[in-house]
Amino acid sequence: MKFLEDFKYWLITRSIFEMAFYRKDAIDNIRSLSGTILLHILKVKYLKNNQNQNHWKNEIKSFFRKVNSIRIKPKNKKFEVDEYMNFLFIEPYCNSETSFKKNKYFINEPYIKSIINEINYEYNSNIKINDIDIDELVNFFKAISELINSDEDYFKEIDKL
Repeated sequence: MKFLEDFKYWLITRSIFEMAFYRKDAIDNIRSLSGTILLHILKVKYLKNNQNQNHWKNEIKSFFRKVNSIRIKPKNKKFEVDEYMNFLFIEPYCNSETSFKKNKYFINEPYIKSIINEINYEYNSNIKINDIDIDELVNFFKAISELINSDEDYFKEIDKL
């Protein structure tokens, strides 16, 4: 039986499997940040009078710094713009009919409502799903995805929030 375990290890460590393994880890790391990023964006946009605005913006910058540092092995390359959009916005927050290429976005309202409820509970606010400007969110994530992909300064986009 030790032979099978050794063979399995040998297969996994070969370069053909190595890239897929590292790619999956990179994707998982980006996806793990998406929920916290959206939560902070909504706080900045809809809790205007809160003294934590600058703190939340700095947190968003920190999260995007982490996203920007993630590279795919073995060639140390970045993801494409549509992949960043998928990992950061489409997969977690949109329904299956959503398409980056067709520029159609259908928000998964129950998930967004749960994030809004969390903010309302924590900050004693009264944000409603109708208050959220989905087009503005989509445009923000598109701009960030393009800037991260091209290694341009994405902080200017965060400062616009």
